[in-house]
Amino acid sequence: MKVLALLVLAVLFLAACGRNGTNDIPDGYDAPIIPGVGGQPLPGGQQPPDETQPATIILPPREAAPIAAPAPPVHLGGLTDMRYELVIPPRYQQVSPFENGVARVFAHYHFGQWRQTFPIGLINTEGEYVFSAIDIPGRGMTPLREIFVHEIGEAYNGVKWIFFTCPTGRGLITRLLTEDGRTLYELPPGVRISGHIYGYDMVATFRINQEQRANSSGIVTVNGQEILPLGDMRMVGFSEGMGVAVITPEENPNLSRVGFVNAWGDVIIPPRFHAAGSFAHGVAAASTTRMADGPRWGLIDMAGNPVIIDRYSAIHPFSGGLARVERSWSPGRGYVRQQGFINSMGELVIPYRYMNARCFSEGMAAFAQVYLRGDFSQYIVHYWGFMNSAGVTMVEPQFYAVRDFAGGMAAVAVRHDDGQLRWGFVNTHGELVIPPTYTWVSDFADGYAVANTGGETYGMWAPRHIDAFDREISPQHRIYQVVGGDFTIIDTWGRMALYLPGFDAVGQLSEGMLPVNRGRALVGPANNRQIGTEGQWGFVRLIK
Repeated sequence: MKVLALLVLAVLFLAACGRNGTNDIPDGYDAPIIPGVGGQPLPGGQQPPDETQPATIILPPREAAPIAAPAPPVHLGGLTDMRYELVIPPRYQQVSPFENGVARVFAHYHFGQWRQTFPIGLINTEGEYVFSAIDIPGRGMTPLREIFVHEIGEAYNGVKWIFFTCPTGRGLITRLLTEDGRTLYELPPGVRISGHIYGYDMVATFRINQEQRANSSGIVTVNGQEILPLGDMRMVGFSEGMGVAVITPEENPNLSRVGFVNAWGDVIIPPRFHAAGSFAHGVAAASTTRMADGPRWGLIDMAGNPVIIDRYSAIHPFSGGLARVERSWSPGRGYVRQQGFINSMGELVIPYRYMNARCFSEGMAAFAQVYLRGDFSQYIVHYWGFMNSAGVTMVEPQFYAVRDFAGGMAAVAVRHDDGQLRWGFVNTHGELVIPPTYTWVSDFADGYAVANTGGETYGMWAPRHIDAFDREISPQHRIYQVVGGDFTIIDTWGRMALYLPGFDAVGQLSEGMLPVNRGRALVGPANNRQIGTEGQWGFVRLIK
């Protein structure tokens, strides 16, 4: 009897240890299950929607123990052959990263207690203005800083377009310009440009009505030749030579239907869809079925033939040859969502394993381990990991925050005992090559990233981007920035290549040019730090 009692006590002890190990479930949460998947019940005995091609469901791995933040980094063997020069001293209120050799620079304008930021020109890597003025009738070449420029875009082969408030009282004007600011063509008042039609010297135009909605569209060349006059068609994007066109009958505005036109405005696929997305890899998301909770989506080819009949609650844009798809329903309490990935042939190549995943970037996609409350009414994203395009988990879910892959590396963060995040990097093989020891890091570009130690971080919410049919382009997500501390340039092995003293903030490294700020400072309580002083921005050039 004593032996039996000891065995029972040993079993109970081991069970208790298992409950308190590294795979312990947070208090108040159940195991990381997806209701209705893998035999898990739904409240009230309900079942998930039937699928014409049910997938074999494989649950995500259980929570892995978070990586303990190691000691602060000791940089040995730094790359001493790199240096930098301050080529553009800080003098702008805001700047964008360099793209194709030019960067936008901005100024703040104050209207009473309101402030708005307007672009005032484009500069090259030497800090010289390549575009800073336009010709205004009666005033000659007028600097952009003397007018209110709302948007500057690239039209075609060096031709730019600009949308601005005319200082002579003519309202909102859109022009197509040469690189030196000469006017090629001015659109009629109130007409704007929605984008360049890739591969053609044409742009799509639209007019805003009194309700501030685009109610008519057209097509013009960059020299002003009208290809398709403004009409009752509303185009919401061109891709692969096909434009998504919404046609609304005047007699019944509630019967809008979506079709596709080519670059000359010819209707290629008649308007018969409730909603549609742009073409990618020869297919486009389209919906002919509308349910009480929204449309059901399928895929069509470039002739309008169905590849998949309406099946999904959502089909997100293709990225890396795969599109994230969702099926969702409300089981009475809460909301249940399952996500997988399909290819351009409509095949479900990564089955419904996830409640929260992102699109692919450089062959890797982030996904979150999710814990559901017992009544399925709430869920919490606990840790993030990464999978490859075959659906194989390459990085176990163990990070508090992650960013998408860029330059072969993805920034990952763990939460310290003091509540602050520490950042490092994983590579596409799933290896933690740079331990999470930094207060903040930028994304990698050209083999280098910026890292900070000792600064103050603050967070802001990047908005959720959706297309004209409420398809999510990118979700709302938290962006972390830093002010103060020490900034260094690191390589893909985490070695310090360069020390950057004297700057209060930096931007994203691009084309060897790094935005730098002097004068930025934070204010507010420790749990809600915000920018108090903006400072001014310039650029340093990294010299290898």
